[in-house]
Amino acid sequence: MENKSLYEITTELEAFNDLLEESGGEITEENEALMLRVNDLLTTKLDSCVSYMERENDLLDLSSQKIKRLQDFKKHKQAKIARFEDYVFTCMQRLGRDTLNGKHAQIKLRKPSKILVIDDEKAVPMEYTKVETITTIDKAGLKKAVKLETFSHPSIRLEDGKKSLIYKEIK
Repeated sequence: MENKSLYEITTELEAFNDLLEESGGEITEENEALMLRVNDLLTTKLDSCVSYMERENDLLDLSSQKIKRLQDFKKHKQAKIARFEDYVFTCMQRLGRDTLNGKHAQIKLRKPSKILVIDDEKAVPMEYTKVETITTIDKAGLKKAVKLETFSHPSIRLEDGKKSLIYKEIK
């Protein structure tokens, strides 16, 4: 079987259709054999395309699962480090020491930084506040209203979106 790209097969089918048009739609034995060969190539190529897309989608799913496992691993390690730091801190407190020296390393308690605590936000002067306004459009609701013709405006309309492909194995 020939190994042609989908584009090459499509080009051959277009050429075959042009040939049929030129001959007035008359299908000779030679034309019929050519049509069967090209259609067979197309059928095989389409099966390969669907298999390819399924493999690629499977790899995407696997990578998402792997990323999730790695994120969980990272969270577990971060929690383990935090617990170990709490353990070391507790031990240093029990010893009443701010510094522990080893032969090649040192652990030292850092002086805590100042943090701001606000018990009543109304007590904060306006000069220390920020106002953020977030406006979003309810596209689903607006689309429904335009579709049902309960809302219309010259600058708002429904248009056809981009066509997409559906890959499916036929069993």
